[in-house]
Amino acid sequence: METLFQSLLDHFWRARRENVQRDIDQYPKGYAISYKRLIQASGVDLDPRNAGGPLFEVAVYCKSQGWPPLHSLVVRGKEGDPGEGFFSAPGSEMSDLSPRDRYEKWAQLVRECANFEKYPTKAPKLN
Repeated sequence: METLFQSLLDHFWRARRENVQRDIDQYPKGYAISYKRLIQASGVDLDPRNAGGPLFEVAVYCKSQGWPPLHSLVVRGKEGDPGEGFFSAPGSEMSDLSPRDRYEKWAQLVRECANFEKYPTKAPKLN
């Protein structure tokens, strides 16, 4: 699912070029993007409710590189926060935390992603 990864990177670098604020409170105008918008941008034929698998691959890759989890930027459109699968993906494991602590940790990960300078502009090949 390099296409989905590439669309997420494109979204990240567009936000960076546009110098948007690097806080989760800016959704939908900031670094966060909904599952639906990400899938539409990628042109992949995928139900947004099934995006967890491909994003899990992105999470695995980011963790293997020592990068902040880029999948942190993908949120449920109406709620503006990640789906349940996010909290058990590599780099964002926090199922044992309370809902409030999860939200705070997730917001911290979003800020880490927004401030990270070493994401590539081209998606690497995933296994």
